[in-house]
Amino acid sequence: MEECGKTLIKQFISRVVMDLTEVIQYVKNNWWILPAAVVSTYSLGYVGARFSFALSSPDSSVLSAVVQRVPETPLVKPDSLELRIKECADNARWDRENLKDLLETAKTRKVTMFGLDHGEREGDVRDGQFIAGLLPQYAELGWDYVAIEGPTYLNASAGSTEFEERVGETYGQHWTELGPIFREATRLKMKIVFYDPLGEFTDEREESSFDYLKENIFEQDPEARVIVCCGINHAFKDKVKRGFLYSEKVTPLGMRLHQYLNGDVTRVLLQPEKPVGGRWRFDYSFYLEKQCSET
Repeated sequence: MEECGKTLIKQFISRVVMDLTEVIQYVKNNWWILPAAVVSTYSLGYVGARFSFALSSPDSSVLSAVVQRVPETPLVKPDSLELRIKECADNARWDRENLKDLLETAKTRKVTMFGLDHGEREGDVRDGQFIAGLLPQYAELGWDYVAIEGPTYLNASAGSTEFEERVGETYGQHWTELGPIFREATRLKMKIVFYDPLGEFTDEREESSFDYLKENIFEQDPEARVIVCCGINHAFKDKVKRGFLYSEKVTPLGMRLHQYLNGDVTRVLLQPEKPVGGRWRFDYSFYLEKQCSET
């Protein structure tokens, strides 16, 4: 009984994603866990964040191709499959609401940054498919550039028959996530720009990336509207610690663009299979069913 109680409290604190009616019903059935939940400031903030979206919205053809709606399932046991399915349903609803707002924002903003968790391992194809699925709608709204985190020497091959082959060879295992974006941008005749010298996460690298985008896109085309695909750390609008072993903080590309464009930047977090913290530091975030692959 005690172990079950601990598990239920942990799940309540970490994943309070039900709508208000469901929460009330849940508390009525499990009144004894309420004090533990109330004392958690994280839980209260999370509840507020998750209740901020509407309870229903029209389905989007873009998102439905990537995030499938999981049917509502009543809670039965804390560790049951039903609870996992319920979490997936809430994540899908969260994604749909964020997508609607993101596309509305895209009508006026100048830059959208997609933060991907690629690290050293193979990329997640769902990230690439999601961004690629959005490109036609962005193109219709006048977005004409796709800037991808990658070595600038690749730009010399733009327009040649070897362009895709060279890019694919350069990205290796990360072609899984970037391939769909590259191909769809090419099909739509959007301008693809590689801007990053690569290397460790440092101020020098972020400054170099910013300077390249500024000099080769914004100063050449003041009306440019740019989609930026990069790692999560590069998309923040405030300073980020260089790493666990470092005390100094880095001024990331997102912060530099935010200052240069007077805040005309939207930041989007594509959550990995194990969600990362700091979601509130982004304008929008998407789960893309990554936590539901085992259900």
